[in-house]
Amino acid sequence: MVALAALLFATPSQAQSAGRAPLLWTHSGLEFMVFPTAGVGASLPLGRVDLRAQFGAVYTRWMPGTDGTTPLQVNLNALYTWPRGNVVWYAGPGAGLFGDPILVGNVTGGVRGEYGSGPLGWFIEGQLRGRIKQPHLEVLPTLHLGLTYRF
Repeated sequence: MVALAALLFATPSQAQSAGRAPLLWTHSGLEFMVFPTAGVGASLPLGRVDLRAQFGAVYTRWMPGTDGTTPLQVNLNALYTWPRGNVVWYAGPGAGLFGDPILVGNVTGGVRGEYGSGPLGWFIEGQLRGRIKQPHLEVLPTLHLGLTYRF
């Protein structure tokens, strides 16, 4: 909620095209559009691609039909970037481990910007995660809101 409030009241600055530097990411959101989640990550720009690694947890304890655990997740993404005006749009594929561990693939798309001329920024993104859980494929939507810090 804090990330969303900061996003709504911020004045955007120039796009991060000049800020092609490593970023720290932190987010909260909804995994599978139901379970609360939180995570941290880091990205490194290589040309027009940001390589991002993220680590997070999904809170499932209050949901009926779950085993009461808080599954951890690790993701690696290759995010292609398109600076436009005061924001940077990004999208790309990724893969990771979730819970047991289960191998998941994902597609991410989002937008990020900065607050003023400082290193603090914001982002909002959506993901579609796919996992094979016998006997069929599951595709699960995710939404993240968060903050970035540029070095």
